[in-house]
Amino acid sequence: MSDMAIDLQIRPITVDEYQRMADAGIIDEDERIELLDGMLVRMPPIGWTHMFAHERIVRYLIERLGNNALVAGNASLPLTATDEPQPDITLFRPGTDRKPKSRWTRADLLGLFELSDSTLRRDSGPKRKAYARGGVAEYVIVDLRGARLLRHREPDGADYRTVDELFAGDRFAFEALPDISLDVSAFLENS
Repeated sequence: MSDMAIDLQIRPITVDEYQRMADAGIIDEDERIELLDGMLVRMPPIGWTHMFAHERIVRYLIERLGNNALVAGNASLPLTATDEPQPDITLFRPGTDRKPKSRWTRADLLGLFELSDSTLRRDSGPKRKAYARGGVAEYVIVDLRGARLLRHREPDGADYRTVDELFAGDRFAFEALPDISLDVSAFLENS
């Protein structure tokens, strides 16, 4: 029997165990790791293009959304028992910042963004599925290389039922903030 024929049983790590590992120093606080489907996954280093796109997009969202949302960068979000991803940008309902992490709920979450310059396959694969499993109502991938946004809506537990491809010149609004229109071009400048 070859090694390829051996069926290895992977034991998933839970969010609670992941957080205890971080608290115990097993996972260094500066280590770029997230929990996806019970597996510890290394995150790639943040590149120059990604860094400046992140700064520009956060600034734009704060300007456009004002007091209607809290814009947070690189938050670690426990979504299911085995998923705690770290989206690039998270939109929370106002007041969420006054709750302890253990008390926030899906109702506090307005939407998520991932900025993809070298991570499109991960962001549109395992991370998309983690967000759908976690019931994230709207998930947007900013495809910096492809100069487009992929807007995912209507999670059904395993995936999203609706995906819209948006380009420079298009506009969209999060369903939780229907009166605030966002310009796709603002997400893609200099990409």
